[in-house]
Amino acid sequence: MHVIRMLQLLFFSGLAFFVLLKLLKRTETITLDTDWFYRKGSKLLVYVFTGISSGIASFFDYIFIRLLPAKLSAFSRRPIIGLMDMYMSATGRENPGAKCLIGERKPELVNLVPAGVPVLIAVAFLSLLAFLFMK
Repeated sequence: MHVIRMLQLLFFSGLAFFVLLKLLKRTETITLDTDWFYRKGSKLLVYVFTGISSGIASFFDYIFIRLLPAKLSAFSRRPIIGLMDMYMSATGRENPGAKCLIGERKPELVNLVPAGVPVLIAVAFLSLLAFLFMK
């Protein structure tokens, strides 16, 4: 029953097409293609947004890839002198004692712990936990 209904729909839609074929003649009209606006406007929009986003990307590249790592590496080499220098430049004061320290190229003496020591302590602690609770 379903197949017969579908065939009826198909045949009658084909009959309607051929009967109304005379009305589908080409007529001379003036049409306004509205896709022109977004085809031409999209090129301009992409150009503008590309320029803006590349400017933002280059700004963040300068800040986070070039400037910030250079400042942090200089600060990590001499943290105390770096803090003194930032404080003095923020307050507008000068410390003559700090200038002689800043001129030195010797690294500051800080308590540095090799990276293996905390790892060894963590492994020992985990081994102790495993030994106690794996019964």
